[in-house]
Amino acid sequence: MQVLTEEQTRALAAETRGPILLGLSISFTVLSSIFVVLRVIARFWIIKGAGWEDYTIVVAVAFNVGMAACQIQEVRYGTGRHVQFLETSQVVGILKYLFWSIISYCVTLSLVKTSILLQYYRIFGGNDATRYAIYVALIIVIAFGTECVISDIWTCVPVQAFWELSLRPTSKCVDQNKLFLANACINIATDLIIATIPLPIVHKLRIPFRQKIALMVILGIGWFICAVSMLRLNSIIGLAKQADTTFYSGETAYWSTIEVNVAIICACLPTLNPICRLIFPRYFRSTQSAKYDSNSERMLGNNAFVQLAGGASASKSRQVGKRSCNGDEDGLRAAERYQAGVAANLNGDDGRAEDGNEQAIRVESSVQQTVYIEDDESGQSYTSASVSQRDLIPMVPGR
Repeated sequence: MQVLTEEQTRALAAETRGPILLGLSISFTVLSSIFVVLRVIARFWIIKGAGWEDYTIVVAVAFNVGMAACQIQEVRYGTGRHVQFLETSQVVGILKYLFWSIISYCVTLSLVKTSILLQYYRIFGGNDATRYAIYVALIIVIAFGTECVISDIWTCVPVQAFWELSLRPTSKCVDQNKLFLANACINIATDLIIATIPLPIVHKLRIPFRQKIALMVILGIGWFICAVSMLRLNSIIGLAKQADTTFYSGETAYWSTIEVNVAIICACLPTLNPICRLIFPRYFRSTQSAKYDSNSERMLGNNAFVQLAGGASASKSRQVGKRSCNGDEDGLRAAERYQAGVAANLNGDDGRAEDGNEQAIRVESSVQQTVYIEDDESGQSYTSASVSQRDLIPMVPGR
């Protein structure tokens, strides 16, 4: 065993990763909290259309702040420093706050993923295959989150043996390294599922190329979260090989911080379009005003949002009747209008027209899918078949 000189010992005692963890934890938590505040403004006040996904992300950011507070306390007790220079009381303090930090991490990440999936349901719920995929993903995420919290709380029996080292000889504890590795791998799997769900639909949207790229970039951030999760997994693998856990755990902590906060930011980005339009109206045009010209399939503005409901996919809504009020526009394409509605929802418009126009598409399941359209400008309605119109519900701005 190599004997360190006095100078080397002093340098080793002074070495710490604590400031890095503090800087990342505070800065990323503040940044993600700002995005959530902007989301609340957009959803609760501007469009007045908050949903369960918005309430879920607010609860998630509260737990995220709690995780950051625990990490700050961990650094105060000595996380990031070499274990041989810490007192037993400091190690106990680190482990106690690490215990609550891990639980906060699991709850936060589970809530963020739930929020993203609920947002997917609002945007893509009209497609049967996508809706079922979202249901399955929600079940997996909720089940995994519950497992993580339970397994992390009862890592040791009694629970306080996690941080009270004096209780370890008489307590029963699972192998923490194996538990954390298993949970990290499942976490990556859920990240991949969530990142994959919207890609087929967004890829098929017949919208302007620049808009499609913007949507792809926003949703593609989910893949960046997957990459961060893999880096976190790598740090957990490295930590399992080290005896100096208080020093090397700092790397795992800041990858966890980056992962959670980037996930929150990713969940908020698609909802901020109303604020962007308010601040930069010239650069962020409303995707609510999307319709397709029947001849050139160019996207035109009519300041009305079109939403598909009732569980019909775009492929089932091709048959649309001719427009009878003017006689000069034929073959309105419900699939393209559905896609325009998806694009609008992706950008946070939530189906509310800016100038008070009302226009809706509803699909009723019978022998074949039928599309009804009502236009408040002309006051007339038209349909592809003469059946009940009980599913035709105009969308009232501000509802």
